Amino acid sequence: MDVEKLVPEAGNLAGFIEQFEVFARAPGGIKILRGLILDLAISGRLVSIKKSDTNAQQLLDEVINNRRKLEIDKKISKLKGITSTTQADFPFKIPKHWRSASFGGVADIIRGVTFPGSAKITHPMEGYVACLRTANVQQEVDWNDLIYIPKDRVKKASQWIKLGDCIISMANSYELVGKVSLVKAVPVASSFGGFIGVVRSLGINEQYLYLFLNSQYMQSAMRNTSSQTTNIANISLAGIHPIPFAFPGLEEQKRIVAKVDELMALCDKLEAQQQQQANNVLRANTAAINALLNSEPQQTEKNQKTSATVSVNEPKASFEQNWQRIAQHFNTLYGCTLPMPDGEGRKKKHLVGLENIRLFRHAVFELAITSKLHDGTSYAGKSKKYQEQTLKIKEEKIKKGIVKKSKKTSETVFLPEHGFVESWEYLPIGDMFDFIDYRGKTPKKSECGKRLISAKNIKNGYLSEDPVEYLSDTDYENWMTRGFPELGDIFLVTEGHTMGYMAINNRTDQFALAQRTITFQAYYEVSSRFYLYGMMSGFFQNQLINNSTGSAAKGVKAAKIKSLLMPVPCLEEQQCIVAKVDQLMTLCDQLEQQLTQSYNDAEKLMQATVKALVA
Repeated sequence: MDVEKLVPEAGNLAGFIEQFEVFARAPGGIKILRGLILDLAISGRLVSIKKSDTNAQQLLDEVINNRRKLEIDKKISKLKGITSTTQADFPFKIPKHWRSASFGGVADIIRGVTFPGSAKITHPMEGYVACLRTANVQQEVDWNDLIYIPKDRVKKASQWIKLGDCIISMANSYELVGKVSLVKAVPVASSFGGFIGVVRSLGINEQYLYLFLNSQYMQSAMRNTSSQTTNIANISLAGIHPIPFAFPGLEEQKRIVAKVDELMALCDKLEAQQQQQANNVLRANTAAINALLNSEPQQTEKNQKTSATVSVNEPKASFEQNWQRIAQHFNTLYGCTLPMPDGEGRKKKHLVGLENIRLFRHAVFELAITSKLHDGTSYAGKSKKYQEQTLKIKEEKIKKGIVKKSKKTSETVFLPEHGFVESWEYLPIGDMFDFIDYRGKTPKKSECGKRLISAKNIKNGYLSEDPVEYLSDTDYENWMTRGFPELGDIFLVTEGHTMGYMAINNRTDQFALAQRTITFQAYYEVSSRFYLYGMMSGFFQNQLINNSTGSAAKGVKAAKIKSLLMPVPCLEEQQCIVAKVDQLMTLCDQLEQQLTQSYNDAEKLMQATVKALVA
């Protein structure tokens, strides 16, 4: 992406709007655009002045007179402190024809009704009135989830909700405090609770007041003045009153509101389109993968007359056909730079393409463990011989005392009903691997010595260097009494939120093993990568889950793990499948790098755009 060509010239709003859809596709683009629109609005960069516009100074004088009259009539509280502000009080430049004042000078801010929890009810009743709470302060006022309080709790006329009021959450978590709703209708007579503040205009356009309150400038200013406890932030009237507020004449305010509404509607449209497109791509990928996993290898037979190979008609598409469909739409499915839809794995730098690649990786593991990734070579009968040799080697090691004979478990073990390959033999893991188990007591850590590898180092498919922990040399000798891991062994996390994570031992140094892990050490020659991929598949992971116990922190017993089934194709077939899987994993790595680069380019574009427009 050529970022420089897309960045508009400083202050070039027309150029910005022309590229609106491009910017919307950037990381967090819609959210950034909404904030930028409001920033441009409150700094006078969204619309132009007209000769017919009334003077902002005249409006300021009217607002001040309105406040003084209401103060004299004791309809609002007298404002304490200075109401005048200057350009130096703002972090952005305001037009010369605009005016400014403290926020408390242009609006009356009213705190809500206080009452004990025992006074509220959840249904309408004579003598009670509706009362808005912080939960009702959403993008629009939520009138569906109301509580009701005794009418006599409302002591002041100003504590009744009015059309055009701006409602602020004055006490909430730091992320939600300052949230604002505009009252566009009052379907039921209502007051508001003590954790809410109502902002009532003294002459400023109410919708302009609302968008100013929603701007990043005002939201940040309100939060910065809040006092905080452990979980709650509180905005005080004393904190909100002095915040500098800038405005033009009423006519220009109305044009700004109209322009903001127009651009926000465009944001809504683009966001809806993005959500739909993202969901379509996600659904298409899920359908394509399901078809691939549930299809059968293409069956062929020889035509007796021509000796030509012809396909046998099957009720569902063959594996090869479904694989070809994915290949035809590969860029659409795995190159999609749209953000994930709301509520679907929304985290930084997580795009639809990245999510689809993650699912594709898991699909590849399923294909590997179901014999659908091979070069067509016949391995007929070799699985049985390999199985017999594995069991023979195990028995020889038991007789020589190299490994201990496992006790048969009395535990009920749940084994899979589906996913078996007819041409493969299957064995319990305990017949294929010796278990080196250091679970139980936690070793005492040291500042130096031998590296300590625990469940925290075992990620989903690889061994991480972090965290770096040590066991003293003396403790290492006393600790490592159950066996030593070898290069190529497989580590499994057996409990906790990372239960089922696996990695191959690629370390050549001496290290100690800690809790929550079991090491699989093969009795006979195996492809460690084949069994890593196989154990990361749903075929094995579902066995782990089905045989685990616990609620908050699940775990699975070693005795049950030893009874879980895994296939035993011959070593040559294992290596063939691994070659295919590695090839596809490399492709996934390349795609992820490309998507991440696209994300970074788009992020730079948005940063440059914001900088140019507010220059």
